[in-house]
Amino acid sequence: YRKALRMMYYADHHGFPIITFIDTPGAFADLKSEEIGQ
Repeated sequence: YRKALRMMYYADHHGFPIITFIDTPGAFADLKSEEIGQ
């Protein structure tokens, strides 16, 4: 946690963007899911 916070302060100070990836289950990319509006 401390290392991530330190890197966020560093990025903010130098004007770097922060990109976050969150691994969560999402919508399926198949035809049936498209039909039901998922």
